[in-house]
Amino acid sequence: MLIAGIVAALLSFAMRRLRVLIPNEVAGVVVMLIGVSLILLATQILGLQAGGSAPGPMGVVVMLASILAMVVVALSRTKLARLSVLVGAAFGVVLAILLGEVPANAAAVVAASPWFDLPHPWLPDFGDMQPAPLAAFLLALVAAKASAAGGFLMIQRAADAGWTRPDPPPVQRGLLANGIAIIAAGAFGAAAPGPATAAAGLSVATGTLARRIVWIGTAILVLVAFCPKLVALFVVAPASVKAATLIYVSGFIIVQGAQLATVRLLDARRSMVVALGMGAGMTAATAPVAFAAHVPALASPLALGAMLAFLANLATMPLVTQRAAVRLSPGLDAGREASEWAAETARGWGLRPQTGRAIERALVEIAEVLGRHRVAALEVSARRGEDRVDLLLAWQGSPLPEPAARPPQAEDLLEDDSAQDTFALWLATREALAVTRRNSGEDCEMRLVFED
Repeated sequence: MLIAGIVAALLSFAMRRLRVLIPNEVAGVVVMLIGVSLILLATQILGLQAGGSAPGPMGVVVMLASILAMVVVALSRTKLARLSVLVGAAFGVVLAILLGEVPANAAAVVAASPWFDLPHPWLPDFGDMQPAPLAAFLLALVAAKASAAGGFLMIQRAADAGWTRPDPPPVQRGLLANGIAIIAAGAFGAAAPGPATAAAGLSVATGTLARRIVWIGTAILVLVAFCPKLVALFVVAPASVKAATLIYVSGFIIVQGAQLATVRLLDARRSMVVALGMGAGMTAATAPVAFAAHVPALASPLALGAMLAFLANLATMPLVTQRAAVRLSPGLDAGREASEWAAETARGWGLRPQTGRAIERALVEIAEVLGRHRVAALEVSARRGEDRVDLLLAWQGSPLPEPAARPPQAEDLLEDDSAQDTFALWLATREALAVTRRNSGEDCEMRLVFED
């Protein structure tokens, strides 16, 4: 685990182009499969998997009543709404005690656990390290990092109502922190830590995203680490209540994943990436025993589905590049022709509506400015990549002025024609990620880059 932690920390530095490696579609698949994995865990806790003992009628009643209590509290529009999962779980525990649905040895386990005890470190022994388990651990690490990134993106999506794309720096810092935590755990023989996707789903389900919750939660976890009796209380909690909590939270996680995957219009390639990832994940979910027997590293829906979606995205990335070109004659109809071509290209490429409108606005404004400068022809070529669109404009004539640094005053636009041009160019370039110009005599070029 120590070596895996070092690899995990190093991998975080390779996430600078996160949107290319894990676009919205792959992130959506990862998040949805996190929800599916939690449902699978809930069925295992209930004993519904092979070799398990199915719950009795009272166990089912406790589970359904717990979920119903969570729903009612969440929709109550009271201060308790944000604590709906906690209230529902507490109600389920009380009901389970009344119906006799607690483990038979629960009291003995809690009584045997001390109130205070120090953790016992277990130092690593590199002499027992074997290549095969290490390779399997590193393979599982890829899926774990995808799961961690998916959890971070799920929080980003929930915290920002205007979210449209991943913000790589916070995700990179989170993955680096996770790698450092794995290194520390490996050095002291602790369990491999990772972002709690169920906790992320709980935050989404209850709408509690304040940072102070992290610090309070950290203090509670440190306290629990030194108190085995509190750990025992969680261990002996009724299985029906645990399953109810996981099922309730997993539904919100799946919804967040579906919203992530459909932020952009799903063209044939993006649909294929989502379909392969979800298909592989659901296959692992329906036949976990077979996968555990033959490929244990890919036995979870998340591990198999995330890896297949990730590889499908990488393998088909060369197919993303698309090109389009048009020749416009700046004049009275230049704005209309530019608008129609930009709108048609955006629809054909499945661009986000915001990206399509930004490109259309830029092309219309520049074409109208060139028309006022009596330019005879404007050559337009567009190239689409995975996460951006390059727009190259070429013409013969005088170079265009620099865009205005800020919107001019109304009286300036009425008195000065050059102010109209600089204002139009400000409108054209304000939503571009980058703008470059090249002028050689009468040969002029302007390149605009838009994020998608």
